[in-house]
Amino acid sequence: MQDVLCSARDSKFAASLCRLAQADIWRFYLMYVRPESQDTVFSWDDFQTKNNSELLNNLGNFVHRALSFCAATFDGCVQPVDELTETDRQLIGLVDKEMREFQECLSKTRLRDGVRSLLTISRLGNQYIQLCQPWTLKDQRARAGAINAIAVNVAALIAVLLAPYMPTVSERLQQQLNVKLTAIPERFVALVKPGHKLGEPKPLFSRMEGDRVAELKTKYAGKDAVSGASAGGAKEDAKKAGAKDAKKQGAKDATKGTAKDAAAEGKQKEKPAGKEEASGEKKK
Repeated sequence: MQDVLCSARDSKFAASLCRLAQADIWRFYLMYVRPESQDTVFSWDDFQTKNNSELLNNLGNFVHRALSFCAATFDGCVQPVDELTETDRQLIGLVDKEMREFQECLSKTRLRDGVRSLLTISRLGNQYIQLCQPWTLKDQRARAGAINAIAVNVAALIAVLLAPYMPTVSERLQQQLNVKLTAIPERFVALVKPGHKLGEPKPLFSRMEGDRVAELKTKYAGKDAVSGASAGGAKEDAKKAGAKDAKKQGAKDATKGTAKDAAAEGKQKEKPAGKEEASGEKKK
């Protein structure tokens, strides 16, 4: 895995990152992994994981589910919520808690923890939709509409919370919601009213594939890393070549040693024979 140690002063590295993908994704990742008061390590593999799991599968998936269900089932028109169920109240209470945590994080410049509160809200929204399953309530259209309206309003809150971290994504989501939001509320509020017509839902994020990550690792490894890898490869080749030569030399030495031993053994065998012949002649 190609990791890069980057400090807050490393503007060249940051500029390179922003040329690779939309700047908001880099802003999100660097704030998600950064310690608040020291340097950190950038990892291409972890960047891919965070993009695919947190942005695409968590946040992006929730928002698209809420908005696309409204478009497909209610022609993009937000439905009224006549009565809250216990499940609805539980969701709103948990979102309220994360909203307070988010506000506190921003006031104390704990940007990393603020991102995590935001992602927790979208995770809660996903769990809520999965638990309620409004698409199965074909005979309870009013309840399906209420579930969807609550989910759409959670998406609207996320659009506001995204603004300090991912302003472009926040703007795109607001366009899909067909709203203009600025102030961050302190608790769950219905920012999108019944009867409001949503815009066209579109995916906010795309999957980052492994081959793309491998390409970026190679392209932005840096001269030192490339030369280091080349030098390491050359050393390894030299090591293998040396081992091969040593093996060959050892085989040659072994062959010579065997030939020597064979010659010596032959001489020893010839000597006794010579002695016997000599003693035989004396007897005669």
